[in-house]
Amino acid sequence: MLAGYAIAPSAGWGVVTQRPTQATLAPLNGLMIKVLLNTLPLTVLVLLLIWWVTKKIALPLQELADSAQHMDRPATAERIQKIRSWYFESNEIKRALLSSFKRVHYKINKLLLDVKSDPLTGLHNRRGLDMALDIMQVDSESFAIVSLDVDNFKYVNDTYGHHAGDKILSHLAKIMKEISRDDDVVCRVGGEEFLILLPGLSSKSAEEFANRLRVEVEAMKFELVKNITISLGVACWNRDAGDILTVLKIADEMLYKAKRNGRNRVETNQGKNQSYE
Repeated sequence: MLAGYAIAPSAGWGVVTQRPTQATLAPLNGLMIKVLLNTLPLTVLVLLLIWWVTKKIALPLQELADSAQHMDRPATAERIQKIRSWYFESNEIKRALLSSFKRVHYKINKLLLDVKSDPLTGLHNRRGLDMALDIMQVDSESFAIVSLDVDNFKYVNDTYGHHAGDKILSHLAKIMKEISRDDDVVCRVGGEEFLILLPGLSSKSAEEFANRLRVEVEAMKFELVKNITISLGVACWNRDAGDILTVLKIADEMLYKAKRNGRNRVETNQGKNQSYE
């Protein structure tokens, strides 16, 4: 029961009323049900709107998270660039990921370059040479080999020091790269020993290239050493020549022959002519 009490001052009476709780609250329960029914469509609409906005906010974050798991893939940067980061926070994350991607791939590319490059000259090292030979052999692409080294280089190092020797090697590498074509592979395979792969050239054409290089080097001037000379050996490989290592050995033999015949000269294992361009 619910009870209510009031005083009637004019009569000096007190009035008490009582009513069952269920009967008193019945109209209120009905009113609450009406209110719920009337607000239900709006509530559903608000919930749908919240779900849609939440999905729109989460979508770029999800795409960025997926891309972050594949940072090692070259196409990841393009994928990240296409993500629509329409609000500030996701756009900042996108910028950070792109910056990280660039740094990661720069370091990876630098490591790959360091692995196959000679640190002093920037030319290919033996690992880079092996990779180039494997590719040419798989493609069955004929090429000429020029093997060379600096004449009396030990005397230069012993007399003027290794710093002078390093300067000579660096400048020699620069000249070799300048007169080589884009497809040529220039390698440093030892202290003062170099190897140049010339795709598509015959022995005679490679000999012309080698003599041009020899003349360029002989004309170089240095502060202490004044000038140096090089000796060169030339050989050729094609799909019928057999093992590449055998042809490399022939190029070395031609180099030693140039040394024995007085240095500052080119010796070649003759083959079919083709112009060097």
